[in-house]
Amino acid sequence: MGKVQPAISKADDRACAVLLAAYLDNCLAELFLQLSKHPKEIGERLLAESRPLGAFGPKIDLAWSLGWISDEAYHDLNVIRRIRNEFAHDTAELSFTTPPIDQMCKSLRLPNSRKSDPRMTDYDDNRLCFMVSSALCDGEILRSFEATINAFQTTQG
Repeated sequence: MGKVQPAISKADDRACAVLLAAYLDNCLAELFLQLSKHPKEIGERLLAESRPLGAFGPKIDLAWSLGWISDEAYHDLNVIRRIRNEFAHDTAELSFTTPPIDQMCKSLRLPNSRKSDPRMTDYDDNRLCFMVSSALCDGEILRSFEATINAFQTTQG
């Protein structure tokens, strides 16, 4: 997430939600491309706009169905997607405390699973919860990529 961190820290809530969701969407697309024998064809036939995996939701569903992300990350990625959609498609003044975004942030599971960690505080801050969940989902995607690459290399070598 290092690439988007500077922009997010300066962004308003709408930009934060849209940028982080786009980043995670791109991470999943990159995972599919990197693990494909035919990345050019996968990119054109499956990941392009209006193709089967062109939207964030189907990428989340496929990653989960392949066991690449946990049930909690699957849940949170879908909540992140819905929050992004609220910000992207509603022209009203919105923030992470605006209903229904507030309720969606409170439903994020990954940050709540870390509440016992003394380093993790202030989970009443919806924006922070959204950002922490995004970072934890990013970590799962990265670990999945690394594990899949390692497993592939083991079978090849």
